[in-house]
Amino acid sequence: MTVALLVSTSARAEPDPWFGSDKALHFGLSAGIAAGAYATSAVFLQTPRERLIYGASVAVLAGVGKELWDASGSGTPSFKDLTWDALGAIVGLAVTWAIDRLFFVGQLEPVQHESPLRSARESAPFSARVRSVHPERSRGMSLYRDR
Repeated sequence: MTVALLVSTSARAEPDPWFGSDKALHFGLSAGIAAGAYATSAVFLQTPRERLIYGASVAVLAGVGKELWDASGSGTPSFKDLTWDALGAIVGLAVTWAIDRLFFVGQLEPVQHESPLRSARESAPFSARVRSVHPERSRGMSLYRDR
């Protein structure tokens, strides 16, 4: 009797398996969404860090949105689905970031704009920089009144 009970409980299928076909869909779609968001954000975002944050945000929002949709009665919500969404987003971002670094490094880097006043001040000799900071000292005047 106990053997039959053990066999019947182990033979029962898990309702939400970790490696179900829907998990592969979550992984693949999340990877595609993250990679696509990273790639398209290159048009309006300067640094790879910003693109990674944007791609991750879009993928996570899509995954959480799907689970909220499921929770509203349209399906079965699952934290396992969210786990596969996160793994897919990580892989999609890693692949897209690697392609970005391998083929486009240096082409779309942000331009560092320097203030003309700052560059002129830094190129001046040290004594001129001291005078600009403390003009009364550079003219031989004391900060204290002569008594």
